[in-house]
Amino acid sequence: MDTVTALLADLVARKGDDTALIYHDEPLSFASLEDQGRRAASVLSNLGVDKGERVALWLPNCPAYFALCLGCYRLGAIAVAVNTRFRSAEVSDIIRRSGSQLLVMWPGFRDIDFLRLLAEAADDALAGLRTILLYDEGERVDNIPGAITHCERFGYNDLIQCKPYGMDHGEPDLGCNIFTTSGTTKAPKFVLHTQGSLARHAKLVADGFGYSTSNGALLQMMPLCGVFGYTQIMAGLASGQPTVLTASFDPLQTVQLADRHNVVNFNATDDMIQSILDNNDLERPLPNVRFVGSAAFATNYAELAARAEARGIKMIGLYGMSEVQALYALQPPDLP
Repeated sequence: MDTVTALLADLVARKGDDTALIYHDEPLSFASLEDQGRRAASVLSNLGVDKGERVALWLPNCPAYFALCLGCYRLGAIAVAVNTRFRSAEVSDIIRRSGSQLLVMWPGFRDIDFLRLLAEAADDALAGLRTILLYDEGERVDNIPGAITHCERFGYNDLIQCKPYGMDHGEPDLGCNIFTTSGTTKAPKFVLHTQGSLARHAKLVADGFGYSTSNGALLQMMPLCGVFGYTQIMAGLASGQPTVLTASFDPLQTVQLADRHNVVNFNATDDMIQSILDNNDLERPLPNVRFVGSAAFATNYAELAARAEARGIKMIGLYGMSEVQALYALQPPDLP
C-alpha cells in the first residue's frame, strides 16, 4: 500500500461494497469510487494528460474532485489544488507557474461566476492552458469569456461515461499533488507531495486518531483543495469507515448530517465550531462525535473550547502544515 491507488485497491479487496463516501445523502462504495477514479484516468488520458503533467482542480468538495485526483495518480500526473476562494490573479498565477494545461472547474457552484473570474485574467496569464473540463450538477453554462476561447472545452459528466483505465503508472516517490501555502513572497508557495507520503500519512492518521476503530462516519467539510481537508479525507478513506462529503459548510446542515449519518469523527476550524454553537439551539448539537479536532484561526480558542465543552463538544488541538501535511500531531484527549 505504498501508493494511493494501491491503498484504495486494498480497501476494495476487503470492503468493496462498503460505503466510502456519502454525498447529497447518496452512498458511494469503495469499488465505485475506484471505478470513478479509473474512468477519470481515461478522461484525462484521452485529453492528452501524461506522466508528470499538471492538472489544475478549481473545484469545491465533490466526489469528482477525489476521482480526478485518483485519475492523476493512476497516470503518474500531478493534481494542482486551486482554492475556490482564490480570484482571478491567484488562479491565473497558479495555472501559469504550475504549467497546468488542463483546468477542471465547476462554473455554476453557488451562483459564483467562476468563468467571469477567468475573463479578468491578464491577456497572457492563461496562454498555456489548452483544455477546460466543466463539471456541473445541473447548472447551465452560456457565456465563455474571451480569455479561454482558445481552449477546448468538454463536459465532465459526458466524458466520464467511458471505459475505466486499466493500468497504474503511480509510484511511491512520484509527485502527485501540489498544494499552495502562504509564504514570504506575494504569490502562494507550492508544496508537492508524493503518493507514498499521502498513503503512509493517511494510514497513520486513521489509526492514530482512532478513525479505524470508531464505528461511525467522518464528516468532511474542510475543502479538499487545502492540506487540512485533503489529509482528512485520505485518513477517512484509509480507515475503511464512511466519509460524509459536503460541498460547503453550513452550520445547520452540519448538525443534521451528523445526526443522519452517525458522524463520530469531525475536524473543523474554530470559526466553524463557533458558528455551530451560535446557530443551533440543541443542548448537545453533536452528541455522537468523539471529539472535534480543531485549529485556531480566528477566535479566543480557550473561551470557545469552554463553550463547546459545556454543550458536549470536546475540542482537541491539532498541528500540521502544508509541508508535512495536516493532522501531523494531536493534543492528548485526556488533557483538560
